[in-house]
Amino acid sequence: MEILLDKVTKRFADTIAVNNVNLAFKDQSFTCIYGPPGAGKSTLLRLIAGLEWPDEGRILIGNKNVTPDPPMVRGVSYIAQEFALYPHMNVYRNIAYPLKIMKLRKEEIDQRVKESTKFLKIDHLLDRMPVQLSGGEQQRVAIARGLVKHSEVYVFDEPLTNLDYKIREDMRSEFRRFQKELGQTIIYATGDPAEALSLSEFVAIMNEGRIIDFGETRKIYLEPSNLFTIANFGYPTANLFKGNMEEENVFRGDLFSIKCHFPAEAGFEVVAAVRPEDLRIVDFKPSGKVLIEGTVFLSDIIGSENVIYVKPRNLDYQIKVLANRDFRPSIDADILLQIDPEKILFYSVESRKYLGKGGLVIG
Repeated sequence: MEILLDKVTKRFADTIAVNNVNLAFKDQSFTCIYGPPGAGKSTLLRLIAGLEWPDEGRILIGNKNVTPDPPMVRGVSYIAQEFALYPHMNVYRNIAYPLKIMKLRKEEIDQRVKESTKFLKIDHLLDRMPVQLSGGEQQRVAIARGLVKHSEVYVFDEPLTNLDYKIREDMRSEFRRFQKELGQTIIYATGDPAEALSLSEFVAIMNEGRIIDFGETRKIYLEPSNLFTIANFGYPTANLFKGNMEEENVFRGDLFSIKCHFPAEAGFEVVAAVRPEDLRIVDFKPSGKVLIEGTVFLSDIIGSENVIYVKPRNLDYQIKVLANRDFRPSIDADILLQIDPEKILFYSVESRKYLGKGGLVIG
């Protein structure tokens, strides 16, 4: 089911939680809404589900204007961060409850509960009480309670935030399987960039109530259109090098200077951004590359990779570079980093907009 948000704004007293948002979610797509706490993600999802009403704008689901409609007629299942299971009901009754509200026949309720619990691999838990379940099991019950309504749209409000690491990893796989097999439209709010990158086909970057980037997840990651996105969307986050356009098309920073491929006037502040995976640790000095000498001050293993933190000589910078986990440099060891200038992204500090990519090393 396609969903369209048309100039949607929501206020709470003097706070604008959602500010003139325009978004289109494709039918049967998986879209993550990524942003920091307070960005407006939860309010946006509640607006789609009908749990809040916009002060301005329209919400269309399947070409129908549902802006004034209550939740029960929108065809949207909302799964919150808090599992909100009824403590006095067993798993079966928790899942069946919304169907009883819908006044479905007992046989239909029984069939839907069994189908959803079998799909989520919790059909052996039907007689248990919530207190007897693990965090992951409780989350699956909450999802099953949404699944039984046979909605065409599912919105998940940071559903994995309160779970431990291993359960989050398992549940990510479940969400991918869930969307692939059922083919429904899923909108998923998260403050975890790794979660958004691993789950979604599309991503909307949200900050201070506004959508500042939207598109295919891989494209948004590789070439963000906004300084906020490159600075926050990724794990580890990108390295940011401050500098100025001192001559026409020439970026000059503390660590390197680049003759940029794109046109840019002189006289304004610029940030040069480099993803940690686009740096290399080398033991020689090739020509045509950005070279940075420094010392190691921290090494942090993440899965199969090692994040090496490097301090350039005589400068107050912290540079992150990804290396194989078998590479274990000692603290304070000298290290030489290489950056391909074609991988460098440039952003205006004033407008925060993307200026262009790549150039030639000079000076």
